[in-house]
Amino acid sequence: DPEQIGCVVMPGVAFSEDGLRLGRGGGYYDATLKLMARAARVGVGYEMQVVPSLPSEPHDVPLDAIVTEARTLVFSRESP
Repeated sequence: DPEQIGCVVMPGVAFSEDGLRLGRGGGYYDATLKLMARAARVGVGYEMQVVPSLPSEPHDVPLDAIVTEARTLVFSRESP
């Protein structure tokens, strides 16, 4: 049951400093994350993948945190 999942760790092509993730264009993570409203959403990558901002679409699901070898960025969100 997707509602029972507590944390999702995901890769990305790039991450923004405000918590967005650029994937490979399929939208699979965004669609699946919407089914897991309570799960913590954590992007994992290298510091060189973190950029100031990324374009976003209405269906994009923001992350709760981004972890790199240099830092951890944590973002707040409204409770589901």
